[in-house]
Amino acid sequence: MMVMNNSEQQAVAWLTQLYKGEPSDLDKLNFVQWLKASKENAKAYKKIEQQWRDIALDDAPFLQTRSVNALNRQVEERTSTSAPVQKSQRYAWLGAAASILLVAITYIFWPQEHLQPSIWQTSIGESKLVNLRDGSEVTLGAASAISVDMTDALRQVNLQYGTAYFDIKKDVNAPFEVVANNAVISVVGTEFEVRVGKQNVRLIVAEGSVQLSNLADENMQNLGVLGAGDRVWVSENSQLTKDTVALDKIATWKDGRLTYVDTPLFVVIEDANRYRNMPIKIDSDSLKDMRITTSFNIEESEKLLTALTNHYEVQIKYASDGVYLSDK
Repeated sequence: MMVMNNSEQQAVAWLTQLYKGEPSDLDKLNFVQWLKASKENAKAYKKIEQQWRDIALDDAPFLQTRSVNALNRQVEERTSTSAPVQKSQRYAWLGAAASILLVAITYIFWPQEHLQPSIWQTSIGESKLVNLRDGSEVTLGAASAISVDMTDALRQVNLQYGTAYFDIKKDVNAPFEVVANNAVISVVGTEFEVRVGKQNVRLIVAEGSVQLSNLADENMQNLGVLGAGDRVWVSENSQLTKDTVALDKIATWKDGRLTYVDTPLFVVIEDANRYRNMPIKIDSDSLKDMRITTSFNIEESEKLLTALTNHYEVQIKYASDGVYLSDK
């Protein structure tokens, strides 16, 4: 029986953490940092993840019903046998785990001396301008994080969570990719905003055009080409909802305002909480998908609460751990 080295044991633990449920924002950042720590870590994760997918799975989520030790045993048995590998059943990966896996693949196939991944993140109420080495710019919204991999032939940003506005310098020899959960946005040179929330990814094109693909699909299915003013919501199961917005309503947070047109309330609240110390919480399921149109200063989210009570059937309750919204 093969004995796994330290990197492989850690890879098993990470695989379990990422696939057993929705990973936290801290989990995502720690995982990327672990990959960056050594090339052996990335190789080990790719190896263990591939061996896991080669194991025949039940209908039940694999890592919700098996412990790390059980995974150890099955991987060791798989590695030590010379029997033909059964073709794996490809499950739709969790968006976060699938997008982060691209970082591991990049580490394996690109020489370490040419790869300089970096991580930028912002705290509540903070924004940050990130100047990439190719001349592109990324403006990070509050409570957001990206990891960046840049080489002469690869330009890739992984939006871990939050919101970012991209102003991409044109380079036909090195297309620019943004990975956001289960969505991949490919461009040559353009401007667009991407938001990664708890339930979906939102893409709005401000200038030029972008191509949207499905990362969870085995063949990287092309979901369409979008132009200026197009807004697309990509759900966890890669379902698309498309409409258009006025160009002057895109990324207004860069100028200190949050602006929403026919947007689900849970999205507005998630964004408002990026600028608040006391979070707003939706206490009624019926309110989460209620669509609203509103605009308010990022430092005056209390005005949002006032508008909800005055113009919608919403009741506000203040508590020590937050502000709760419920039906009247």
